[in-house]
Amino acid sequence: MKANTKRNEAVVRGESPLPAKDRRELVVRAKHLHEEIQRECSVVQRSLTKLASLLGKMRQYHLWQYIEDPMHKQRGFTRFEAYIESVLGPAMGRTKVYDLLAISELTEGPNPISPETIERMGRIKAAEISRLDAPQRTPEMVKSAIEDPVPVFRRRVQEKINQTLPEEERREPLILFSRNLLPETVALIEEVEEDGQFMEGIRDGDTSVSLRNKLHHAVWTFFAAAHAEEIAEGRKYRLALETKEQTERTAERWGALTGTDVN
Repeated sequence: MKANTKRNEAVVRGESPLPAKDRRELVVRAKHLHEEIQRECSVVQRSLTKLASLLGKMRQYHLWQYIEDPMHKQRGFTRFEAYIESVLGPAMGRTKVYDLLAISELTEGPNPISPETIERMGRIKAAEISRLDAPQRTPEMVKSAIEDPVPVFRRRVQEKINQTLPEEERREPLILFSRNLLPETVALIEEVEEDGQFMEGIRDGDTSVSLRNKLHHAVWTFFAAAHAEEIAEGRKYRLALETKEQTERTAERWGALTGTDVN
């Protein structure tokens, strides 16, 4: 029985000769799965777990090889990534696609998570929890995935992973933080980074965070401490300005409803 199963899997992957009958069966199976994926993609409120499960099966059994590639007029797709782009479009992005493939395994195996719970988590946090081994997906972590913001949950996942790693391999979770800056500001940052990351207080031997990240944290920590009074004054000004703007918007809406001039 095991030998037959391995042979069938090898046939699906194209690693052994494929009899005509087997090929016809795989073509039919691939076509049905492809149609399911297309239907799910066409739904406005698509199910995250259903689409993830369908794509997972398409990849696992290499059935994308038996779907005609309309772009290149080939008998079947030569890469799973090309198939994905044909059904989801290039705007989906590779990260989102691989998030879906990771999510597809959450509802199966030991300690599964229900599709309803995954839908409540959303794609990003479901992909994060898929990084954990099954025993680590505790009810507490699932609750955190549903209730906590992404940065908070991402940190909790990394802390959970760190518990299983030697101290020198542990890492802090990082978040992409982008700003459009003046060229001279970028030049200044890069100049300070080049040497500042090797300051005695920065190179402390902790390898869980890069030297550049430590430097950036130190810079903003120092700025906050050195300008605490000015920052507090700035906070008061910001809150007063937001209150004024909110009052003006409320008055404008009231004027529109009643037909009165608020000026």
